[in-house]
Amino acid sequence: MKFAWNKTNKKFNLNVNFERYFENIGLPFNEILIKLKIKPSKKISNFFKQASIEKINLIKLYKTVKNFINLLERKKIQYSIVTSKDLFRTKLFLKKFKIKPLSIHCPNKKLRGKPYPDHLIKVLKKNHIIKDDACFVGDTMVDYLAAKNAKISFIFAKYGYGKNSKLYKNKISKFSDLKKYIDI
Repeated sequence: MKFAWNKTNKKFNLNVNFERYFENIGLPFNEILIKLKIKPSKKISNFFKQASIEKINLIKLYKTVKNFINLLERKKIQYSIVTSKDLFRTKLFLKKFKIKPLSIHCPNKKLRGKPYPDHLIKVLKKNHIIKDDACFVGDTMVDYLAAKNAKISFIFAKYGYGKNSKLYKNKISKFSDLKKYIDI
C-alpha cells in the first residue's frame, strides 16, 4: 500500500504523504482521495491499483489466518469478505492465498462503502444470515462504524492498522483468537 501510494503520489504530483493517506484506511479509494482534497479520476485509481499489484509478492498473511480459515471450512462455518479494496485485486490476493469465502463484497456504484452498512447488509441478505449470527472483524474505526450501522457485532483486530483498541469491547490479538467468539 505504501509503495503504491508513494508511486501514485509522485506520478500525479499529489503532494500528500503516506501518513495522511493512511489516516483514511478502510474507506474506498475514491473516498480517500476526496478526504485528501484530490479529485478522483480513473487515471489515478488505475495507476494506484497497478502499482499495488506490482508488489503482490511482498504481501503476506498474518500468522494463523490460513490454518483458522481451513478450520472454518472443515467445520462448514461460512465467512465472507467485505473490503474497501477493489474486486480485481481482492480476487487476486485471495487466489494467491487460496482463500475461498462464501462471497466477496467490494466498492461498487450500487452500494456505499464503509462506514455505511450497505455491504454488510448485502452479505446478510445474500447469504441468508441473521444479524445475531453474524460478526464483522475489522481493524479500523471505519470498520467498527460499518458494523454498528449494520447492527451486527464487531471484533477489533488489534494486530491490524487501527489504534485505540480500548474503544472496542471485543478484540483479538491474532486471527485464531476468533475461536473465543465463534462456536466451533
